[in-house]
Amino acid sequence: VSYYNHLRGKKLLELTNQLKKHAEVILIEGNWDFFLCKNFKEHFTRCFKKHLVLKINGKRVALTHGHLFGDWQTILLHFILTNPISYLVWKTGVLKKLEVKIANRFLNKETNPLPQNYSLKTASRRLKKRFKKSDIIFCGHFHREERIDNVFFLKDYKSSLQFYGIKEDKIDTLVFEKDTLKVINSFKLI
Repeated sequence: VSYYNHLRGKKLLELTNQLKKHAEVILIEGNWDFFLCKNFKEHFTRCFKKHLVLKINGKRVALTHGHLFGDWQTILLHFILTNPISYLVWKTGVLKKLEVKIANRFLNKETNPLPQNYSLKTASRRLKKRFKKSDIIFCGHFHREERIDNVFFLKDYKSSLQFYGIKEDKIDTLVFEKDTLKVINSFKLI
């Protein structure tokens, strides 16, 4: 929603502009940022609505947000939010008061998109099935940093203030400290 985006996304968009000075910045839209490619494309080098598969160092690397591989409630909510009528309501501001209430309810609160009994192993199986030809899969959405076989679950920007830098043989966890980009952790890919 526009109010939510303005308050929460302004700093993120400023940082992506800084990141673009150092590297290619790829956005893969998720369940709450489905409007970024359409409305804020200039802040990213490349923008994708669902997934991206790259060849890096001879390996097929899949990148996805992950909301389409979680529980059915998240998938249903995404369908409702991304239909043309919902977009028109957001764009015109017709339901601004309702947007403000929704934003205040969720803003600055950690949310766990997983039902209590949901396991990342379930998401990992679904991801491997969808990207069976990929050697490595990177997935956001689940608010955790964990590796299950060749699936890397990445923390989201809001809870970690982190970005991820993909290189030929590793992935770096990156943060900004006083406008300087720093590597705080690395995972070997090979």
